[in-house]
Amino acid sequence: MDKDLIPLFAEFGAAVHDAQILESGLALLMGLTATYQGTKFSFSPREALSGREEMQTLGALFTAVKQKEYFTRKDEKIFWRAVRERNNLVHSFLTDRAAAMTTTNGRREVFAQIAEVRERLKAAGRIVDSLIDKYLSE
Repeated sequence: MDKDLIPLFAEFGAAVHDAQILESGLALLMGLTATYQGTKFSFSPREALSGREEMQTLGALFTAVKQKEYFTRKDEKIFWRAVRERNNLVHSFLTDRAAAMTTTNGRREVFAQIAEVRERLKAAGRIVDSLIDKYLSE
């Protein structure tokens, strides 16, 4: 492997890890709302994040959460953007940027894009974590 690609792939791996943390948080939050509020979900978190079911499943999740906790429109926007970016990251991010990764400047740009996605995934994860903490404290 070209040594110039190693940092880029390491950052990509870290971003996928951040995406998995977000998915795990959503799974726990879904479990908590199902247990404590009786919320019914038609799909698992993995199914919800991987296709057209996401709007239905995650919409039901946030409807339940809003009954217990104030969830701002800004929080919702952060979250939905992170879900879209998670899907793009997992399914097409690198292939869409393959040509850019052949140059030094392109690799720097792709690295920076991955770092930005990571920050948005982490921001969404912090929102989910705060909601989980509220359920667990009750």
